[in-house]
Amino acid sequence: MRKFILAALLALATTAGASAQKFLEYGLTAGVNLPDYSTRTADAGIGNKLGWQAGVVVRINTPIVAIQPELLFVRQSMDVNWKGDDIRVRSNSFSLPLLASFRLLRILHLNAGPVFSLTNDCKYKIDGHKYDFGRLQPTVGYAVGAAVQLRRILIDARFNGQFKSKQSLNEHGIDVNVKSYSVAFSLGYLF
Repeated sequence: MRKFILAALLALATTAGASAQKFLEYGLTAGVNLPDYSTRTADAGIGNKLGWQAGVVVRINTPIVAIQPELLFVRQSMDVNWKGDDIRVRSNSFSLPLLASFRLLRILHLNAGPVFSLTNDCKYKIDGHKYDFGRLQPTVGYAVGAAVQLRRILIDARFNGQFKSKQSLNEHGIDVNVKSYSVAFSLGYLF
């Protein structure tokens, strides 16, 4: 079995080298995201704020498709109007997108795959004290998008979504059923 796996990896590496691309690429990426939080809760209104993300990207190339795992720190926030009170909620999470990256042209890639939310820490302040808001990001979501690679520069645009809404349970009884989507734009550098 080990010989088979080693032979398969060697064949992939040889094929990748023949097509003038590196078998393994890695780099750093950072950018902005435009979240769209929404709720059907009658007593709540939501205002969305610009967020950001930064992390590392790895690309395992084959001639047609690449496997692209990433580890991203994602910061998002929203303003919640709950029964007349305005509350700013900040969400910090580590996300692990596992994307299949299809090479259409030499520089153009289409990306799609699941996104795993490893941690999601959401806090809000009332009278100077921080409280836990509850989880805003699902355990599993999805991402679809496109990227342009110009030598070592990676320009990425993607849509991130979730399959169902998340119920927020917290100390002050702010009961908001939240669904979110976001559009993210990133600039990266591959080594």
